[in-house]
Amino acid sequence: MKGKVRLLCVRIALLSFGSTEYTIPLANALSRLENVLLMEPKKRVDPYIETIKENVNLFTFHKPRMRYPTNLLMVHRIIKQINRFKPDIIHFQRGYPWFNLVLPLLRRSYPLVATIHDVVSHTGDSPSSRIPPFISEMAIKHADQVIVHGMKLKEMMIEKFNKPSNNIHVVMRGDYYSSFIYDYKKSPRHEVKEQDHLVLFFGRIWEYKGLRYLIKAEPLSLIHI
Repeated sequence: MKGKVRLLCVRIALLSFGSTEYTIPLANALSRLENVLLMEPKKRVDPYIETIKENVNLFTFHKPRMRYPTNLLMVHRIIKQINRFKPDIIHFQRGYPWFNLVLPLLRRSYPLVATIHDVVSHTGDSPSSRIPPFISEMAIKHADQVIVHGMKLKEMMIEKFNKPSNNIHVVMRGDYYSSFIYDYKKSPRHEVKEQDHLVLFFGRIWEYKGLRYLIKAEPLSLIHI
């Protein structure tokens, strides 16, 4: 109508195979303005089901172990749900080896946006080392637009994959602790009380986390206690 601006609601399909603490706040925020379909493994979503806003369309699926051929059935169900939703954009996190195989087909029908958390695999990342690199890199190759979490990662993306700079966007990670997903009234995590002489190591026990340096530093820290 004359004198008024009509806002078009974009249909966004958000897909993740494990970054639940990341995608739920993202889906909630986007759902304030857009029509959002959130697709996540059921086991990952269940502990946080109450934190998902009512206007987010939720689709959960069973994710088999990586080596099981039943992953093909999982991918089939996901594609069927995507086609039923008819999104304007598919935004997926990192990708997943079995899902990456169908990206060339999906790209014919939908614009693809990928958030890539790690441009290169971390040192000691044995699960990733068992997957042929070209399969993991399909998520980057077939994405029309890529989101990374820092300028250094953008530089790595351009250098390693020769992606156009205009197609790579830097969006810094938010503060999960101020997010509803870490509301202690809703979170399944138990409160940990501070104790004297207690050091917390947080993360996976992989080489890049530097746990061995923490162990070596322990005798030195005792000297100052």
